[in-house]
Amino acid sequence: METRFCVECRAFIDSNLFITRSRRTLCRAHTNKLARQVRLKKWDQDPLVRKTHEIWQIAYVDSLRTFKTAIDMKQSDLLELLQSLNINISDAVRLVPVDPTKPVSIDNYCFTSVINKNDMCRIWRKLHSANDYMLFLDPKTKRPVYGSSMKHDYCLSIENATVHETLHFRH
Repeated sequence: METRFCVECRAFIDSNLFITRSRRTLCRAHTNKLARQVRLKKWDQDPLVRKTHEIWQIAYVDSLRTFKTAIDMKQSDLLELLQSLNINISDAVRLVPVDPTKPVSIDNYCFTSVINKNDMCRIWRKLHSANDYMLFLDPKTKRPVYGSSMKHDYCLSIENATVHETLHFRH
């Protein structure tokens, strides 16, 4: 058994408890603790960065579990979108795709409320119906949508159109 010395623990520990990359003088637990402190300090300086991380993490999990696709948007892209749309960080905002058959991306995003997001995900998981999913984005239903990649002025009525006719993205 190979051991290494952790500067923080002040003890020899099994080498499997050290990360294989940099900071080999700290065990994995202390490396993670240091990274967490740096991240919290960064978030304290800019609360929007923390909110962006939270929204992105939830969208990432939803993309994998519900929509079965990987998210196609970086946290920096999401931060730019939040800043450009002037979304209040105190709002409980969530990110979902406009077209549930495609991954969340710059061309396929929608900011909505937590309750609306939960309903949309539930409908998609149970029914796999894009038309029923799109009803939550229809302005007639008066569901909270804070911003999306969908052009509302060109959208056809949900009842009379297929999903592909309904989705018109910004280019």
